[in-house]
Amino acid sequence: PVLAAAATALGEQQLGYTEAAGVWAFRERIARHYAERYGADVDASEVIVTTGSSGGFLLTLLAAFDAGDLVAMTRPGYPAYRNDILSVGCRLLELPVGERTRYQPTVAMLEALPEVPAGLVLASPSNPTGTIIDPGELEAIAGWCADRGCLLISDEIYHGISYGRACASARQFGTEAVVVGSVSKYHSMTGWRLGWLLLPPALRRPVELLQGNLAICAP
Repeated sequence: PVLAAAATALGEQQLGYTEAAGVWAFRERIARHYAERYGADVDASEVIVTTGSSGGFLLTLLAAFDAGDLVAMTRPGYPAYRNDILSVGCRLLELPVGERTRYQPTVAMLEALPEVPAGLVLASPSNPTGTIIDPGELEAIAGWCADRGCLLISDEIYHGISYGRACASARQFGTEAVVVGSVSKYHSMTGWRLGWLLLPPALRRPVELLQGNLAICAP
């Protein structure tokens, strides 16, 4: 259904520029996807269509953080996260994870940090390990971040590639997190470069303006 909506929206636009935030019908379909799969009430205004999830991740970093802010991610983790965080002038905090925590962060690990980070990047299923964070732990991390003003960035682009195991979305546990999605992996559309963000209210307009300046619009 998401693929069909993208194709329909593309045909309607006849390859012209779209609004910076994306074709409204496509944004509505993405919002409905969260209701159907996760039972989450998402409004289309929360959705910004981006140039792949990679473009969305960089837009989030630019809109949410200032140079010198501390942003945490796991190690091992996706190398492009690390490179993007450093490229925008943020300080990088790598959380050493292993088999004991299934290569995912935990609230206990965050509580032990000497400084509360401005942001936390979490991926489930993870790249490169493939592990899925338990819903209870994801809910606890989302609550910890919300209580401390730490922006949770939840990369969920591998949802559906989980060998039958359900994946929880951070959007199920509040609206403070940024959720990153795409049609690349599960829908096998990597070359289309179509991703999306679910954004808290304070980030929607800044991300839209950055998108209009850096990419004009998603493909």
